[in-house]
Amino acid sequence: MPLGESVADLKQKQVNAQVNAGGTLQPQPVTLPAGVPLLRVSTADTNLAAWRAGSTALQELTVSNLSASPIFVKLYNKATAPVLATDIPLVVIPVAANSFLSIEFGNVGKRFALGVGLAITGAAPVTDATTVGAGCILSATYV
Repeated sequence: MPLGESVADLKQKQVNAQVNAGGTLQPQPVTLPAGVPLLRVSTADTNLAAWRAGSTALQELTVSNLSASPIFVKLYNKATAPVLATDIPLVVIPVAANSFLSIEFGNVGKRFALGVGLAITGAAPVTDATTVGAGCILSATYV
C-alpha cells in the first residue's frame, strides 16, 4: 500500500477501476474450481466401494434407479470401502423405484474429511445389507 493511502482509498480505486465509461459496474469473472466426475453403475450386491480417498467436497450427486424397488445410497466418511455391520453412513439418500434424483450440495459441498465410501442397499437401516439389482447409475462431482 503506497504511503498516505488508506484501505478505504484503495477499495474505492478498485471500484472506480471496475466502472466503465458509461458509469455501470463491470461484472468481474469468478473462477470456481473445476469439479472431477465420479461414476458408479450398480452390480447385483451392496456395491461396497471406496469411491474417493482423501479430503473431498461432494458438489452434486445424481442417481438413476432403473430397478422396480427403492434403493438407499449410503455415503461414508471413509477412505476405504465401508463395512455394513459396523460403519455408520454420513448420508443416507432414498431413491424411489424407477426414478431419477439429483442433489446439489451448494458452493462449499458436502465435506468428507477422509474420503467417500459408498454402499447401495435395498433398505434404510444404517447397517442394512440387502442387495440391490444391477444397472442403477450414480454420478457425482467433487473438488
